[in-house]
Amino acid sequence: MRSGLLHILSAVALLRSGPEMPLRLKSLRQRSASLPRLKARLTIRKLKIRNQTSLMLWMLLYLWTSGVRNRTIHKIHNYHIFFSMEHKTPSLSAREVRQCRVCGNTELISVVDIGEQYLSSVFPEDLGYRATASRYPLKLALCRKKNDGASCGLLQLRHHLDLTPMYDAYPYTSATNSSMTQILRDVAESGRAVADLKPDDIILDIGGNDGTLLSFFKDEPYQLLNIDPAKNVVALVDSPRYRAVNAFFSEASFRSVSQKKAKLIFSIAMFYHLDNPMQFSREVAAVLDDDGVWIIQMAYLPAMIRTNMYDNIVHEHAGYYATQQVKWIMEKVGLEVFDVLENDVYGGSFRIFVKKKGSPRCVPTERLRTTLERELSEGIFEEATYRAFMQRIEKTREDLLALITRIKAEGKSIWIYGASTKGNTILQYCGLGNKEIDAAADSNAFKIGKYIIGSDIPIKDEAAMRAAKPNYLLALPYSFVDGFMKREAELIAHGTKFIVPLPEVKIV
Repeated sequence: MRSGLLHILSAVALLRSGPEMPLRLKSLRQRSASLPRLKARLTIRKLKIRNQTSLMLWMLLYLWTSGVRNRTIHKIHNYHIFFSMEHKTPSLSAREVRQCRVCGNTELISVVDIGEQYLSSVFPEDLGYRATASRYPLKLALCRKKNDGASCGLLQLRHHLDLTPMYDAYPYTSATNSSMTQILRDVAESGRAVADLKPDDIILDIGGNDGTLLSFFKDEPYQLLNIDPAKNVVALVDSPRYRAVNAFFSEASFRSVSQKKAKLIFSIAMFYHLDNPMQFSREVAAVLDDDGVWIIQMAYLPAMIRTNMYDNIVHEHAGYYATQQVKWIMEKVGLEVFDVLENDVYGGSFRIFVKKKGSPRCVPTERLRTTLERELSEGIFEEATYRAFMQRIEKTREDLLALITRIKAEGKSIWIYGASTKGNTILQYCGLGNKEIDAAADSNAFKIGKYIIGSDIPIKDEAAMRAAKPNYLLALPYSFVDGFMKREAELIAHGTKFIVPLPEVKIV
């Protein structure tokens, strides 16, 4: 038991360097049924590393007790751990974007404005955050598309924030959402089907989080590489062929572990984070094998417009893409889109398949051609499309507030189901708080015991929600509501109902 505790303490120490680094180990979960069961949750309330000398002592302790080669893969007696870091809510500066992030066009038209909001991915431990935290604009601007081929027509955030500090304590892990695990399994299968993988080929997942996607290849003879900047996300993949690099992706970060190029590259739910997607794509092209495939999946702009998904507008999402804009970028960096699949992930996403220009690996599909044509017919480059979108956003806010006002007037209780970062956009835009919403239920250990920023709604575990038997559950990850209703069949049988906020407000 003593050596196991030393392993844990030393791994905690290595998560972040620097003075005054308070960390909290929130939970410890057993990975192997053959190991002794832990009857109590181990909690270290506050472990503080106050200076560089202390940091070095913890590093030496770590090396002595574990000998793990890669500091980003913390294998601790076959347990995997989930950390919550107690950082102050970051205060950042917002810079207005005066030219398109992709093409440099200076004609940017402001089309959508959902106000100033706190960073939705921050979950404060107490309500003192208001003394230091700031709100930042959430406005969208459209790059005016011209017929000269020099402009891309990207819809994008009007302001830029350097969000690097948020990766010190990133609030999301793929494995906590069973629906997302199945989605990533499907992504992995699509990659396996389209890439001509051979033993020892490299599969790279950019922004791979806890390694869930790569875990679907762990029993095959490939080299698995996860490059992700999140410092507190611990890998789930138990394989000698798996490596993780704690860094933002670049050609250099890839070359630091491999001189061989990647046969299959994934960028799932991260391309829209990029403030410089052109440079990112150039660096992907530099590490992609000549016969390789790059698969990108993210929220789909036309679906966002069709279904009023304004909750997709968050400070982390710098760009809002359709196939047209991705195709424009790839053609400029020596790559080529050859297929696209639309799906209903998070209410509407698309999966783009990319290869080196001139590669005979795959030919452009008929589906790609028809998708490009349909996007034009849906007006993705037209200012009027986004003006109408803004009007519908305002209407859904009015409808949701009217419904919640009526429910509270009847003396009934409302809980949030799923304290999602995107859902917080809805709460802040609608001005909902702890007077209207009793509490939020979530399964993510990182969030439990904290608050939803901006609304000050306390986050509790699902057991507390079930014990409270609320009259209504506001499903913030509303695209998963069917699965939620199956999970909460017992509550529904006792009269609990779900509120779906988008694409239009309804009770189910």
